[in-house]
Amino acid sequence: MAEESGYIVKLGAWVLEQSIKEAVRWLKQDLGVKVSVNVSSLELQQPDFAHRVAALLSTYGLPACWLELELTESVLLQQEQVIVRCIEQLASLGVQLVIDDFGTGYSSLSYLRAFPFDGLKIDRSFLSRLDQSDSNNESDQAIIQAIVGLGRALSLTVTAEGVETADHLKLLQAVACDEGQGYYLSRPLGSDAFRALSAIAGGVDA
Repeated sequence: MAEESGYIVKLGAWVLEQSIKEAVRWLKQDLGVKVSVNVSSLELQQPDFAHRVAALLSTYGLPACWLELELTESVLLQQEQVIVRCIEQLASLGVQLVIDDFGTGYSSLSYLRAFPFDGLKIDRSFLSRLDQSDSNNESDQAIIQAIVGLGRALSLTVTAEGVETADHLKLLQAVACDEGQGYYLSRPLGSDAFRALSAIAGGVDA
């Protein structure tokens, strides 16, 4: 509804600011964790979006390398000039750019060469299908391995979404996937709970 009504622009601005403020608090507490924020196509279409990101980083004193923006493949398929220009401006700031839900689009992979990305996230559907009795496990595993190999060849950090079981994690470790995200590793946590968990673990790897 937020996307269809256009309210996502205002909502996204609030989320981005709160995320940057939280990332600064983590840095001051020596956690040093990148904060990752999803960005919609409507936000990228705003001519001043990159400028507003730069202003927030400057206002709160967060080095750009600690902010990661996630863009869906569908955004890249649009190839709108305003979006292309915005992505280039964000990259020039030093902000990390990641392709979210990778593998669900219907394009060639030419945008991996055209845009300055730092990482990609394998869509959760590839891991979730491994749990289905009628799933072709070998094919899904091969796709996951191929995506990890593609990311490595392009020097991109690869994160797998939907890590819900020990078997999921074992598979990702076997193919040397860089990062995992899912309930098996941790359920979503509030800020205080996250800091407590980080203290117990002795720090976390972004």
